[in-house]
Order: sequence, then C-alpha cells, then structure tokens
Amino acid sequence: MSDMDSIKKKIAALIAKAEGTDNINEAMAFMAKANELLERYQLERHELHVDDPFGNTAADCSPSDAWIFKVVGASARYWGAKVVWEENRRREVNMRKAYRIFGPESARVTHELMIDYLLAQVRRQGRLYGNDHFVSPSVGSRNVGFAFATRLLELAAQTKVRRDDLAARALVPVDMTQQMIDGFYGKLRQMAKVRTGFTSSAREYADKIQINSQVGGGRKLIG
Repeated sequence: MSDMDSIKKKIAALIAKAEGTDNINEAMAFMAKANELLERYQLERHELHVDDPFGNTAADCSPSDAWIFKVVGASARYWGAKVVWEENRRREVNMRKAYRIFGPESARVTHELMIDYLLAQVRRQGRLYGNDHFVSPSVGSRNVGFAFATRLLELAAQTKVRRDDLAARALVPVDMTQQMIDGFYGKLRQMAKVRTGFTSSAREYADKIQINSQVGGGRKLIG
C-alpha cells in the first residue's frame, strides 16, 4: 500500500468515526482532523473510496408481499445505499421483483448478507403477532414488516441528521449515490409509493428484531 493510500484510509476512518458517534463534540473533533488532512494533502472526499468503490449490484426478491419491498429499500438505506426497482428485468428473474442497489461496495455487500436474515425475523415476529392478535401470519408479517421498515428508515434518518449537522459546520460529505443512479438510468420514472399502514402494537414486535452483523465475528450493531 502506498503512503497516499494509507493517508486516505486514515482520513476515511476519521470520517467514519465522526459519522458513527452520537456525541457531537467527538464528531467535530474527528471531522476537524479529517478536514485538516484533506486540506494538507489537497484531497477531495470522493477520492477516499479507494477500498470501498461505488457501484451497483443487481438483485431480486419475492414478489408476494408489499412489505418485503419496503423492508428491502429501508435496509439498503440503513446500510448506506439506495434501491431502484427494475420492472423490465422481471422475466430475467422468473417474475420475482428485480432491483438494483447503488452505493459503496460495503453497503451493498452488507445489505445482501443481511436482507434474508432480516426478512426471516420479520416473518417470525409476524407469526407471534398473529398468534397474539388472532390474525393470520401473513397479516402479522405485513404489520410487523411495515413497522420494521419504518424503524430502519428512522435510524437511517438519524444518521443523515448527524451528517447534515456536520455539513452545516462546513464539513460537507459527498453523496455520490444519486449522481450514479441518474447517470445509470437517465431520467427515472418514480414507482408509486407503497402504503405502509400498520397497527401501533406492531412496532413492539418490530423493535424486537435484531440488526446484527453476521460477518466479522457476529458483532452486534444495534438492537
């Protein structure tokens, strides 16, 4: 590894620490050091992704339940990527729901590793919800699935608020994902939003779903 690659990795690590802490003083300290190094070595944020390249990955999921689509999209957003649904590829994937995930490689890989695990937990909690509320497992999964997607999006939004707070202090992160999506598709026609109504009691079950790292020693990320 060259000296410059080492410097880039150090700066990227500082930024990751800043974005990963809830303590604004810690975040400011990490970002101040990162920006000092960026200025010293005349680097831009987009140049730091030498080991975490931006790109896209084709994938698909079951077409049976709308809550699955919502959880898939929310999972991608939580890990730091975005999903675009591709109706024109459905025949290629035996009429399953085709999508493409855009973002850093680490986010795409983590989403792919985690999504089946998360969906299985939704179904498990959905069965428990159904038993407790005298509804079918499919109705239970629908309620818990939409509640869980809402939870993931809330967590993703908290991270964005933290990043926006840093940006307001002239510590501006570069988000390349939307630019990549626009370049890949041109002008996209947005898919109609999925209605995500769920009962308030479903959130209790959704909050029991564990979001764990199943790679890297099973380190718990968030409960």
